[in-house]
Amino acid sequence: MKIRLFQFLIALAITPLYVDAQIFSEDFNSGVSFSNWTLINQDGLTPANNVSQFTDAWVLTRDSSFSDSCASSTSWYSPSGQADDWLISPAIQLGNSSILSWDAQAQDNRFPDGYEVRISTGQPTLADFNLNPAIFQTTAENPNWTRRSINLQAQGYSNQTVYLAWRNNSNDQYILNVDNIRVDTISGSDANLFTALNVIDEFWQVPILHADTINFASAIENVGADTLFNLTTVYEVYRNGNLILIDSMPVLPFLAPADTAVMMATSGYLPRIGGDFYVRYYPSFSAIDVDSSNNFYISDTITISDSTYARDNGIPIGALGIGSGVTGELGTMYSLSMNDTLTSVSIYIANTNSGMTGQPISVNIRNFTSLPGAIIASSDTITYTAAGASWVTFDFANSGGYIPLSAGNFFIGVVEPDTNLTLGVSSRTITPNVNYLDFPGNPQNGWTTLDGFNIFRCLMIRANFSPVSIPVSVPSVQSERKLAMEVYPNPSSDGRFYLNGLNFNSPNASISVYSLSGERITDLQIQNVGNNRKQIDLSKHANGLYFLRVDVDGQSMIKKLILH
Repeated sequence: MKIRLFQFLIALAITPLYVDAQIFSEDFNSGVSFSNWTLINQDGLTPANNVSQFTDAWVLTRDSSFSDSCASSTSWYSPSGQADDWLISPAIQLGNSSILSWDAQAQDNRFPDGYEVRISTGQPTLADFNLNPAIFQTTAENPNWTRRSINLQAQGYSNQTVYLAWRNNSNDQYILNVDNIRVDTISGSDANLFTALNVIDEFWQVPILHADTINFASAIENVGADTLFNLTTVYEVYRNGNLILIDSMPVLPFLAPADTAVMMATSGYLPRIGGDFYVRYYPSFSAIDVDSSNNFYISDTITISDSTYARDNGIPIGALGIGSGVTGELGTMYSLSMNDTLTSVSIYIANTNSGMTGQPISVNIRNFTSLPGAIIASSDTITYTAAGASWVTFDFANSGGYIPLSAGNFFIGVVEPDTNLTLGVSSRTITPNVNYLDFPGNPQNGWTTLDGFNIFRCLMIRANFSPVSIPVSVPSVQSERKLAMEVYPNPSSDGRFYLNGLNFNSPNASISVYSLSGERITDLQIQNVGNNRKQIDLSKHANGLYFLRVDVDGQSMIKKLILH
């Protein structure tokens, strides 16, 4: 977890600062396989061939996220069956107020392992563990490493010797990982902000026209010994590394030890200009927090651009193709919240062993309902000339330079020649059922989701919507010169735009607005709101993209207006 220094916004009372006492720790990096731990393979089942390395109930494996080792267990057996694999700690002497914490991960988000954590106050035997209810259980762990914590005092365990057990009880899933187990005794106040609302859902990069409101929520557990009073979550929004908003969620009067609170802000933040945005969360309450290492949650960074839609994060970790000697098409689905104009598509070619150099490539834009459908348009075909990996951009000159798309789903498919395409695959995990392929002789008899091949990564295919080509039905500008005109706010949330900086009082001044299809807005409301300052009112019109044309004293300009 990332740690930052900060000052609390509220300090109504001062309490003494007590240092945590760590009474047990295991990171599985000692090089000695499960020294002092007990493993019980109660199910006795045989791992499938793909996971044959699991020769015991739990094994040590390499974890790339933490760059170290972790404990791992499988529930994928041949024949299939339910796992019953136990990882049992050495004896641990608890203090008065002890907190158990650990990291866990289900390695495949399509086959997530569940598990339970149990405690024994007797011996490290299954009979003694089953005398007490599980202190934690889940049917499906998260695909990303997740920090878990349990207040053992709140569970009724204090000042006694115990054994702890992690039990994989999944049925025909994949691999469960556990790491960084700790037991700490804590005095005083300690708020654990263990999760918060991320700014990224499906898309890593979003055009400003389709940007959603950033909402704020967090979950805080009181893992200390004292009640937390006047608890809130502070959230900070950063754009390009600069703080642009700081606010807090409604105050909770108190949170008792071992209790959890979900907090939500009463309003969100809608980006109105492009940039890289992320959110930083931390708790504030009427005392000193004795452990600030569990206070902070920093979201992923989302890029709001003028042009580009991207699921991938720009970090290639591999490549994908149908195969040499086989032509076909593979791609990904996108969704538009309102009508827009597609001007180009960019893809990343890994070009493994230079096999794509000199090969023709093109893309198809298709309708999409439950599967890719009819072709809307095809790009011009280009020849891949790079000797190595490279981004390639396809335009639509043969279709007039742009493709009008209606709100809803559409599909971008890359046409593979008879050479393996090596389309880039990024490190981001994909939303299910958005990547598809098809090729002659496909045994699935048509479009097939890549999920069926256990491929859950983002394809490096990006849709570009700007600069927007003006529809041919909008009167063209014969001699356009750059005008010193301001249009703001743009995007507009209430439909009102202000124009400033030109001689609008000139008898030769005219202002027109056109829809995406090129239809002139005939009921446009234009008002004078100051010297050479105009207000355009589109509040009665639907959200979407419009075009503003201004002619003043022989000078002309066409600008894009975005109504959210």
